[in-house]
Amino acid sequence: MLQSPTGPSSWLRVSPLDVLITRACEPSLHEPNYALHLEVAEYINQKKANKYVVYIVRGPMFAHYFYFLSGSPREAAMSIARLANHRNPHVAILSLALLDTLVQSCGYPFHLQISTKEFLNELVRRFPERPPPFPGPVMSRILELIGGWKEGICTDSRWKEDLGNIRDMHRLLTFKGYRFRDAGRSSNPAAAAAAVSTCVSYVAHDI
Repeated sequence: MLQSPTGPSSWLRVSPLDVLITRACEPSLHEPNYALHLEVAEYINQKKANKYVVYIVRGPMFAHYFYFLSGSPREAAMSIARLANHRNPHVAILSLALLDTLVQSCGYPFHLQISTKEFLNELVRRFPERPPPFPGPVMSRILELIGGWKEGICTDSRWKEDLGNIRDMHRLLTFKGYRFRDAGRSSNPAAAAAAVSTCVSYVAHDI
């Protein structure tokens, strides 16, 4: 939706951070596990020293070197954005609850990543051009989060000028007809748990 420059293709690998995120989004969980959320947040915060992993792609006449942050906010944000599009809506809701916790716990480095066009485009990848009359729980939760960021960190953060893509996405979705509920400045963990419960009921009803 937002224009984004292309970059090197994703590399298939399983990192310790991927394992932690997968555990926090296991479909067997009936509600968000905030102890696991904080474990993910602690891991990301410990990696702020920016440990790099180097991937080398060799050609017949040259070699390309790609540098990626191991355990970085970017890795976490993109992994969660992909899970938010999981075919199991319960997993998607759990991933969005984790996302909410990380926004609260990991500070500016993570805020910067959720404001990238790459992340925002992936997060809303399954949104149709025009909104459905009755959005499902996953879409509603994504809209709630984007609305909360726009009214929260995009207004209060000392680095709010770096978060313009969130405001742009909010403006674009509003233009397309999507509606945002009034969001409080602080996130409510009970709302995330309620979203999971709603999602379980929603899936059961479809079945």
